Amino acid sequence: MTGVQTCALPIYRDGRHHERENRGSPCHGFDFIRWGRLEALARAAPHPGRAGPSACPVRSHRFRTHPGLAWNSWLEIPMSTSRPIALITGASAGIGATFARHLAAEGYDLILVARRAEALEKLAVELRSQRGITVECITADLTRDEDIAAVGHRLASTERLALLVNNAGFGTRSLFFEADPAREDAMHRLHVLATERLTRAALPGLVARNSGGIINVASVAAFIQSPRNISYCSTKAWMASFTEGLYME
Repeated sequence: MTGVQTCALPIYRDGRHHERENRGSPCHGFDFIRWGRLEALARAAPHPGRAGPSACPVRSHRFRTHPGLAWNSWLEIPMSTSRPIALITGASAGIGATFARHLAAEGYDLILVARRAEALEKLAVELRSQRGITVECITADLTRDEDIAAVGHRLASTERLALLVNNAGFGTRSLFFEADPAREDAMHRLHVLATERLTRAALPGLVARNSGGIINVASVAAFIQSPRNISYCSTKAWMASFTEGLYME
């Protein structure tokens, strides 16, 4: 199973997004990191709050509890009388679908985004029937400007938005000078431009409400470089750096 580094940006109700405490994580500077289990394949995973470091090929994050607030048991988003909404990209399979199942179990309504409409709807039917939540499906190719803009508009106009999960991504395996230029361009657009634009669309509302968070799913490849994989490593490194920079702000 491939390890995945998920870098998360929390928005605290008291506005303390800038406080930092180095715990020695590769995503150093975050004060809310703990080990949790997340299956990288589309297999049912235990609740992340009940897993320990030795069982965790994948790292997730748990926000620090703030006194006087009610929190849920995984991502620690403040609870409210109406269900919070999470938007997940790349939600049709793998890590994205696992995020969807976990968040549905926590009582989130969901907006699922991916290219494959049939797979999205199949997952939506499962979650509606099992969890009784509202699930909206958006079929979008986030390498396309118009699709990024449409999803960004949905984020900006969602008043109950509590969490954005930028998970959509892919990799290639070839020497850079031999790689398909269109695929390389698409990877940069998906990992960098889509992440940047969707984050920008979501943040004003989250900050105005002083609650919520953003998870950018990077990779252990963010902290290394590998021949035949340089664009993937580089774009994932950008995602990790971008997320930590936002947290510092």
